[in-house]
Amino acid sequence: MDLKDEGQEKVLFVNEFIPTQEIVGEYVIRIYLKVSRLLCYAFSAMFVLWALLSGDGFWGAMALIATTAFFITVYTMKYLETEKLMKAFGLVTSTEGGKLRTIFYDDTSRLANNTFRYEQISKIVDAKLGLYIIIEKAIAIIIKKDSFTVGDYESFVTFLREKLKDNPKALRGLK
Repeated sequence: MDLKDEGQEKVLFVNEFIPTQEIVGEYVIRIYLKVSRLLCYAFSAMFVLWALLSGDGFWGAMALIATTAFFITVYTMKYLETEKLMKAFGLVTSTEGGKLRTIFYDDTSRLANNTFRYEQISKIVDAKLGLYIIIEKAIAIIIKKDSFTVGDYESFVTFLREKLKDNPKALRGLK
């Protein structure tokens, strides 16, 4: 496919990578399971505090068991959701040679057969491996930082800041 002439505007950025357990797992734990993870930490802290204040060995043991159960639950959910998303990415990327390709134009971006406008971006999360762009609180576009085939990461971040300058809430998570 000739990316320079797709019948649309000029291609500004292309991010293309094969989804791995590492990048998908980072997405799952940072975005998908964020609330579950925070609840796990809050309940664990509550149980430990309760055990310390009660001074009873029984409640201390119960706090340890509950905290362990919370963490096992969250990380089991991470594993299961990562596996489920890896299978879904396999279906999406089967026509792209196994690669997840997101193309960015001046006014829109395209992932598979879906086109999004920049005004639809509700949140961006900047993590270690990727940039996670949330569209209308429902769809996530995963951008792997080191996988630009057209443009580069630093220029892309500058581009996003310019496009979203009227939406500071969306830019809050961008470092």
